[in-house]
Amino acid sequence: MSDSTASFYLHQFGTSAIKGSKKGSGLEFRAFSNPSPEQDKSAKLQGPPPFSLSEKPRGLWLHGFLGDGAEGESFLGPLLDEYEIVCPDLPGHGKTDPMPLSETLAGIAELAEGRDFAAGYSMGGRLLMMAASRHPHAFRHLILESASPGYASEAERAERRRMDAQRAERLRNEGVEAFCKWWYAQPMWRTLPAPPLRHGNAAHLAGALETFSTGQQPDLRPWLMRCTSRILWLAGERDTRYVEEARWVARHVGAARVRLVPGCGHNIHAEAPERWQGAVQQFLKQRHTEQQEQ
Repeated sequence: MSDSTASFYLHQFGTSAIKGSKKGSGLEFRAFSNPSPEQDKSAKLQGPPPFSLSEKPRGLWLHGFLGDGAEGESFLGPLLDEYEIVCPDLPGHGKTDPMPLSETLAGIAELAEGRDFAAGYSMGGRLLMMAASRHPHAFRHLILESASPGYASEAERAERRRMDAQRAERLRNEGVEAFCKWWYAQPMWRTLPAPPLRHGNAAHLAGALETFSTGQQPDLRPWLMRCTSRILWLAGERDTRYVEEARWVARHVGAARVRLVPGCGHNIHAEAPERWQGAVQQFLKQRHTEQQEQ
């Protein structure tokens, strides 16, 4: 893979890490956890960032629009007993500056390389699929939650770009707080227990909404049908559009295991974290069983 200039702010869970920042392989690592003084003195940093100080297998999780990597702390739970998981702030979100789509995808692929699995929610899941379609060698097992494979026609993509440009202008004009009040009043969020608290730079978030719009995404169905990575595809059973897409995946994508999560809408990991954890753990354990049988 060619060197990427992408620089993400990373939140790392499931291990202790050294405070501070360091650059390498084009990705900026800033440790999230607070080490003891002994760890701070004795730990050695090896390999490209993010630096691993444990022998656990490693994973990656990508948040959705308006979120950030710190969100991982609220639901990864028991997975952290078995995995070291890094959760970047995606461009325009949290502490990561905006960047173009192609640079973002190359950076995600760099982060995913050598990791046991890569997971993504909504926008993060779409970016994950786009990165895997361009850099397939960097990905092993994909976990996709409420992620769209995209529109089949250019007319649909153009309409979505127009719609997201209007939404982005609203975000710039009204600011993050007012926009989120409108955004989370939409029907797709009705199953959330409460609207999440969101923060950020309105101009950066608006730019991300346009740059990472589903209207900028190619139709990934042809790629999915030939994808060799093992896939867990999650959709909430009350998220109508995504249920339809999940059923298409179940019919056409041989590498995918599809789970419709009862009682949930779009944000499964927030609405039912234990069900999300259970589905992911089962998928990863089945992976080990399948490898042993081969």
